[in-house]
Amino acid sequence: MLVGASLAGCAVVPLSSGYLQGLPIRRISLHPLPVRLPLHTSQSTRTNMENEGDVNDLFTMPRRRGEFSVPSWFSWLPTRSEIERLKVAQLKEACLERGLQNSGRKSELQARLIKWTSNQLKNRVFSREVDYYKTLTGMKRKQVSNERAGDDLDSTPNIPAEEYLSFLTRTFQRNATHSNIQVRQLYAQAKQADKKGDKKTAKRILSQLLEVNPRDGRVIRRLARLATEEGDVNEARRLLQWGCRKNPKNAHLWHGLAQLELNNAQYERARGYFKEAIAVDPKFPNSYHAWGRFEHTRGNIRLAMTLFKRGIKLSPKNHRLYHALGALYREAGMLRESQVVIRKGMQCGPEWSYPFFCTSMAYVTYQKDGADDARVWLRDGVSMNAKHAQGWLALAQLEESEGNVQQARNVYCESIQHYETGRGLFMRNINGVPTLDADMHTNCPKQAGDMWIAVYKSWARMEESTGNFDLANDVYKRATQVFSSDWQILLSWATFLSRNHEYKLAKILFQEACTSVGNRHADPYRCRAECEILLSNYDKAREILHCGAVSISTLANGQDCGLSSLLHTWALLEWKHMHNEVYAENLFDRALRLTAVGDENRPKILTSLALFEYSRSNNSLARHLVCLSINEEYGRDNMKSWELLANIAESTGDERVAVQSQAMIDKLRRLRSSEGYDADGEASLQLVKGHRLRKMLCKAPWNAKLHSPYL
Repeated sequence: MLVGASLAGCAVVPLSSGYLQGLPIRRISLHPLPVRLPLHTSQSTRTNMENEGDVNDLFTMPRRRGEFSVPSWFSWLPTRSEIERLKVAQLKEACLERGLQNSGRKSELQARLIKWTSNQLKNRVFSREVDYYKTLTGMKRKQVSNERAGDDLDSTPNIPAEEYLSFLTRTFQRNATHSNIQVRQLYAQAKQADKKGDKKTAKRILSQLLEVNPRDGRVIRRLARLATEEGDVNEARRLLQWGCRKNPKNAHLWHGLAQLELNNAQYERARGYFKEAIAVDPKFPNSYHAWGRFEHTRGNIRLAMTLFKRGIKLSPKNHRLYHALGALYREAGMLRESQVVIRKGMQCGPEWSYPFFCTSMAYVTYQKDGADDARVWLRDGVSMNAKHAQGWLALAQLEESEGNVQQARNVYCESIQHYETGRGLFMRNINGVPTLDADMHTNCPKQAGDMWIAVYKSWARMEESTGNFDLANDVYKRATQVFSSDWQILLSWATFLSRNHEYKLAKILFQEACTSVGNRHADPYRCRAECEILLSNYDKAREILHCGAVSISTLANGQDCGLSSLLHTWALLEWKHMHNEVYAENLFDRALRLTAVGDENRPKILTSLALFEYSRSNNSLARHLVCLSINEEYGRDNMKSWELLANIAESTGDERVAVQSQAMIDKLRRLRSSEGYDADGEASLQLVKGHRLRKMLCKAPWNAKLHSPYL
């Protein structure tokens, strides 16, 4: 039975539609006298207060007779806008009423009232909870160093004890009005839960905060990120689009939406949102950095350099822009300029950024002076921060590229010991390899942005490429214990076992990967079915593919999510093994609908469909399809497509096309024989073009020497 219309794509809803109207928002009513907003109230709230004051002016009854008496709309705990509206005589009167000194200039009187109001607000908030808090904890709150809560906050408040935060959450849910201090403390609690891996608690607290203040961009961004990590890209897009509609002047939300579209290969939309973020805030450096790095990876070097330089001009203290510009200079061969830019970034960057600059300087030094000086920089970086995954990975791969396999293995062992010890995981040595003890494996989830899984995969790849099957298997086993909830590492391990004909364990791991991924991605189902096809279990493979297609299509909502590759595999199964041409043609068509021009998977589907039509003697249609595949960016160097075109041309008697196709086949064979590299391992740019050239960008200079089909 075919999947049906559920596999059809759905258009992305624009911002102007009513698709995002369903998010519940609870307005908070403010009590007129007992509760007052603090001085750092949002601009919209201040504007509302000022408007209310203007209306009240029409019905003002003076508190005391006299020309300069304090107006009745002036609160006992006034806002900044209310203080700024008073005249000098009225300010003196207000200070006198509150027991303050009433002499001085207007600015001094205003500052005196502002300071008094701030102190009163702090005392009012904490006096309601301090008695309960002391009896509940029996000790002082633990002081935690301030962290940056986001790009739109100056700092995060000190994080109180867990018992107090639980009490604060109950108070927050019970009260109709909430102080900004409570909001900041609850946001800090959500951040801590997110870092500890408790996504459910973090999402619950953030949803409460969003109801209180729908204009809080940091809450919207974090909720969108949590939705993305759960695989619900549409929910993340909905939140960000809703936030952009509510806060059209918030550059962070536009930037987050651009990043989301970028990660989902919607490049033109991403460029448009980056432009919106820069138009809203021309000095916002994050968009220059992210947009420039994207253009760099796409090979648009001139545009990337323009974005980096403009960002540095407007934000001269942003270290990320210096880091990105230095990398671009290095790949352009401007090594001296790259070193100058990287050193400037070291001077203006925070302490935690130093290891990243050390890694970049190692890249430059490797090309300029050799591997020895590069090692010094990399060691300097990881000694500064032992959890710097990129530095350890670069150092291990440098040793591997120089042929020092044992030194590379030692670096991998040393780095992973630092990482697992930092996460509180316990280890024991087996055959000289530190291995996690399953009985001692504690619940220590990885933090957001954890890049260490790449270190484990690189180590396993190295061991496999050197013929160390058992050691590679141990590394994969260790990685699955550390990242127990990551379906991708399970899939990598299962694929490794399948390549090495260990099908029994591979099938078990493929099944676990399918269970772990749920309906978020189709790759585990496809790989599991391909393993069954290798074992000639065609009916079982069809069952797995059908289950995966139905499961993924329920959540895909127009997104690929690996579904096009799964349908492609299913179509090949029906054509080559089940001999069901009608079914295969339908599946090819559905797979092609899920791809767009420029997608990496589209040329493969077109070539397979051309082979399918060629086998049915539909030469004209097959030629048309294979030409479409070759015209795609990722299909121009596909030897299989050129061989098919040559065969079709010979069948139809077109000698000119047959000769041209054969010449292209010979050129691709030369490229594959040389692997695109010269005798020194440097890339031969005369042969490497297009997407192959882009894959070489933003890589370590010794990456070309890591000859492995699984890199």
